Amino acid sequence: MSLPELYTRFVLIDRPTTFAGDNVYRKEVLPLSNLKPGPGQALVKTLWLSLDPAMRAWMDDRPNFLPPIQIGETVRSLGVGVVLELGPDCSFKVGDLIMGFIGLRDFGIIDEATTDVIRKESYHSHTEGVVPEDYLGPMGIPGLAAYFGLYDIAHLKAGQTLVVTAAAGATGSMVCQLGKQAGAKVVAIAGTDEKCAWLRDDLGCDVVLNYKSPTFQADFEKDVDRFDIFFDNVAGPVLNYMMTRLRPNSVIVLSGFISQMNKEKPEGLTNYVRMVGMRARMEAFIITDYRERWAEGREVIAKGLADGSLKRRFEVVEGLENVPRVYNRLFSGENKGKL
Repeated sequence: MSLPELYTRFVLIDRPTTFAGDNVYRKEVLPLSNLKPGPGQALVKTLWLSLDPAMRAWMDDRPNFLPPIQIGETVRSLGVGVVLELGPDCSFKVGDLIMGFIGLRDFGIIDEATTDVIRKESYHSHTEGVVPEDYLGPMGIPGLAAYFGLYDIAHLKAGQTLVVTAAAGATGSMVCQLGKQAGAKVVAIAGTDEKCAWLRDDLGCDVVLNYKSPTFQADFEKDVDRFDIFFDNVAGPVLNYMMTRLRPNSVIVLSGFISQMNKEKPEGLTNYVRMVGMRARMEAFIITDYRERWAEGREVIAKGLADGSLKRRFEVVEGLENVPRVYNRLFSGENKGKL
């Protein structure tokens, strides 16, 4: 493969207080010769980049499960790439497809310790119907969050009522489908009629509600009433309301907070006292804590992708230069599926 002389990256130049606009990024074009892999590292060419809500949290200067992105650093992002060059003591092979923290750049250096190789024998024996970009969606962080959140945090059982917010998103849509497979009554909440139609007609959710509807709460109380598990990806007013719809021993799984991520002062919760009388439990989790068991989740999800029982959709935007323009679709509800 002949390589270009230059590569492109986006670096963080300011910390956003609300949405991450053009003022927080700077595009840089630099000599590719600057990228030299060290011990346990490899040079990769980016094939796909994942745009995720977590990137916005990493831009803030506050503790998180990963350190904040520093001013002047390449903006952190997961990606799928192909290995071009190996540093000392790196066990990858040239030509391997990998999934890891490439960052917003078309070529990058990755660390073997935090990177997965995408091969048949790596995780599962069912690769039919699985494409490389699935490792940024159903076979990656979103799908694994759905799997471990449902089974390890919520302990989902057949016959339970499962409510899912941001249900048309990359994580939420997997939660809905895994919930249906487990025999739960699945209640999907989304923000557009088109997303609601997809959840109802394509994914087979039992109840689908638009949280922007003026009758949302009345509709929920009529069609659902109360739940056993609430898998929450948004936080804010919907989470606060759901605390009034608990069943005894119900579980709230805190997977994300996209409705609050771009607010200078996030909205507080006032109904949490209801949890005491219902002996409810609310628990957050970080999917990287399950890294040693990712193969388990991928085995299940790969089978579903192969036989068609699990569906996914991607929104693909061509061109690294378009990242600042499209990133905030994650928070406005414009994107459909995995961005």
